[in-house]
Amino acid sequence: MQHLENLWGIVNMVGKVRDIAQETRRWSFNVSSPTTFYCHLEGASLIIRHHNKPALLLETQVLVKSGWRIETDDDDAGVYVVARKLPFIGTMSQLTLIATVPSQTNLILKLERCILTIENVADTIRLASVFASSV
Repeated sequence: MQHLENLWGIVNMVGKVRDIAQETRRWSFNVSSPTTFYCHLEGASLIIRHHNKPALLLETQVLVKSGWRIETDDDDAGVYVVARKLPFIGTMSQLTLIATVPSQTNLILKLERCILTIENVADTIRLASVFASSV
């Protein structure tokens, strides 16, 4: 019984540490269609979703939030996001960016060592350059 109580205490402590280290942030940008979403990510996961609303929604899920510098901006042409890992502590951090965009959104993605997921695709996608040369 003592071992079970110790194990339960460890599980509770790990959950508290995770809650302290993990952060979720959300942004909402009102946009008119067509719009552009520019995203520059380094060593992160990007999930693109679409909806039929005049808003571009961003959500970041960060593990060890002090390991990232995330900047957003918007203007009449679109929404811009840049996320970079900080030296040293960034190596221990993970970022997932979820972008929910209107259907008529142009995507400009500059991805460095990233995982890209595009959900519920029902269109033609042209990828001009996918793999960097190893020169």
